Amino acid sequence: MNLLKHMRDYDPGERVDSPGKADYALTVKGDGMNPTYQDGDIIYIHEQPTLDYDGQVAVIILEDCATVKHVWGREGSVMLTSDNPACAPIYSNLDSIRILGKVCGFTRMYREAQDLTFPAPAATM
Repeated sequence: MNLLKHMRDYDPGERVDSPGKADYALTVKGDGMNPTYQDGDIIYIHEQPTLDYDGQVAVIILEDCATVKHVWGREGSVMLTSDNPACAPIYSNLDSIRILGKVCGFTRMYREAQDLTFPAPAATM
């Protein structure tokens, strides 16, 4: 993922429902973190090179690609997990990833439903 391509105009002073201050925002692409973060959601990132606790959700660079995953570290190795059960965990060496920051909030943009068809009400007797 080209991170600059997915960065959004974001005012750090803007109110975000999150426990921390966001430094920038990204648009989610893909379904790896469904149902928590969905394709098109805007996630807010607080830049920091390490995480506060095991299993925290972060934006990481792995093999020149940016991804959003839970990060679990043990003795120089790391396991990256998705919320989507269809996605297998990724195992790697800790020195082969770069943590860009933790996810500290998100916004979901709902789109209007197109062409909704509802069944006719059942006849009452």
